[in-house]
Amino acid sequence: MNKKESKNEIKELMKTPRGRAILFFGAYLLFFLFIAIFARTGGTSNINKKYESGSPLAFSLSGIEKSNYKFKYEVNIDGVISKYEGSSTINNSLFKVNGMIEYYFNGNNYFTNNNGVWLNVENPIRNYDFINNKNISKFIEKASYISKTEYDSGKDVYTFNISSATINKILENKDLDISEVPNEIIISTDDENNVTEVKYNLNSYCKVKKLCTNSMNITLNYDDVGDISDIASPLE
Repeated sequence: MNKKESKNEIKELMKTPRGRAILFFGAYLLFFLFIAIFARTGGTSNINKKYESGSPLAFSLSGIEKSNYKFKYEVNIDGVISKYEGSSTINNSLFKVNGMIEYYFNGNNYFTNNNGVWLNVENPIRNYDFINNKNISKFIEKASYISKTEYDSGKDVYTFNISSATINKILENKDLDISEVPNEIIISTDDENNVTEVKYNLNSYCKVKKLCTNSMNITLNYDDVGDISDIASPLE
């Protein structure tokens, strides 16, 4: 059917109530078909598509991965809280545990201040795998995106779920055959999409791995990202 024949047929339909009804419902159907196609191709926000497809994150972890910041870490296992606060650069870090014991990390080894004498010790940070900034992006890339909350201040909060089996595969490269309630990761960002806080709710994982009786929660706070000058070594 050519364009002229189509125009004539439309004119004929317009002459009767039944014809006009057919044209109306035809246009109505085409409109909703267009909406459905648009929703599938362009209606989903970029951030959701990125997380669901596993492509690069919409927020930035680059500042944290450069290990240049002030930090406050809190590890809460069954109500027993350990706190770590200090500063870090790509080369070293200086921090206190529970506001009392001072530690220094030179990039290879940990040392503690024993009345002015720095003694070589084991890593004092509990459950360091979740604090190690190299692992955060690995967890997020394998987690399931759940939601995003936006605030007037420009702060955004992203919620993810991740199974204990996935965590174990990332950390130990071993499979776990379990059925469980997933663990939760909550990422907070500033108005420039830089990550300022990471929260882990790891109740399922800690029970599976026998790290706790009931609960394990880890909170990581970052400040002055990229603004820390070199930390002088107390060993010299």
